[in-house]
Amino acid sequence: MLRRHAFPAGARVLRGTPHDLVSGAIAPVSAHQMLVLLLQIGLLLGLALTLGRLGQRVGIPAVVGELCAGVVLGPSVLAHATPGISGWLFPRDVGQMHIAGRGGAVRCAAAGRITGMSIDLGLLRRRGPPRYG
Repeated sequence: MLRRHAFPAGARVLRGTPHDLVSGAIAPVSAHQMLVLLLQIGLLLGLALTLGRLGQRVGIPAVVGELCAGVVLGPSVLAHATPGISGWLFPRDVGQMHIAGRGGAVRCAAAGRITGMSIDLGLLRRRGPPRYG
């Protein structure tokens, strides 16, 4: 029995084999899509750096401020405060989501690695193993 999948109106569905994807059968990234991606990355990194340093001045770890940058730029704050800017900066275009989604795994891995590198191993050694009970 075949199942039908519902896609949003106007969504492009990528069809083809993995060979088509490797051989370049998918349309290349447009200049506008690349501009939006670079603006997204630049804005996120700039705000993360700013909120991370602000967090350190207040006395909280920088990673907490950096994570707050994602919340501020996400649909929780930016989309409610300025829906026009949010709609342009984070369009609901399938092609743009595909481009941004590709780098998502790399960004998560980098964030985990940076967070792991900021752990104070000396403090963990001084405290010793956890005691239960």
